[in-house]
Amino acid sequence: MTEIKFARDTEGVLQLSMTFELGASIEDVWLAWTSAERLRDWCAPHGFIVTDARTDLRPCGDWIVSMRSPDGIEFHVGGVYLEIVSHRSIKFTHRWREGGECSHETTVTVRFDESDRGVRGEFMQGPFESEDSVNGHREGWRECFERLVQVLTVDKDRSGSF
Repeated sequence: MTEIKFARDTEGVLQLSMTFELGASIEDVWLAWTSAERLRDWCAPHGFIVTDARTDLRPCGDWIVSMRSPDGIEFHVGGVYLEIVSHRSIKFTHRWREGGECSHETTVTVRFDESDRGVRGEFMQGPFESEDSVNGHREGWRECFERLVQVLTVDKDRSGSF
C-alpha cells in the first residue's frame, strides 16, 4: 500500500511525500533501489521501457536511468548520491535531462524500516518549482511504486518467501 501526500512547508515550499509498505525483505527492497540491474525492472512509468540504468552507490557517485515512452520518446533522469546508510536510507539529487537541457533539481530521500509485513518506508522529494511539476512527479512515482510492488511480488512468488 502506498499513500501519497503533498505538503508545503512553513515557507511555502512544494514537497512530495509518500509512505509505503512492501511485502519483501529489506535486502530485496534495498537492492531494488540501489542496483542498476534491479532499477531496470521498475524505475519508469507504466508502458515505458528502461533502456539503461547505472549506479555508483557512494556519496558523490552518479546514478542515471534512461527510458523510452510507448511512443518512442527517450527520457533521461539522474543525479548524485548525497547520503547512504546501508539498508536504512538513501538521499540523492534528481534532475531530468532532455536535449542538452537540465530541469530543476530536487532532492529525494528514501527511508526503510523492517516491519512484520516486510518493509515500511517513507519517500520525500522537493523542493518543486510548480504544482504542475509536483503533480507530474506524483503520477510518475505512483506508477513506479506500482511496478516495484509487482517486481517484488514476482520475486517472492519465485522464491516462495523472503
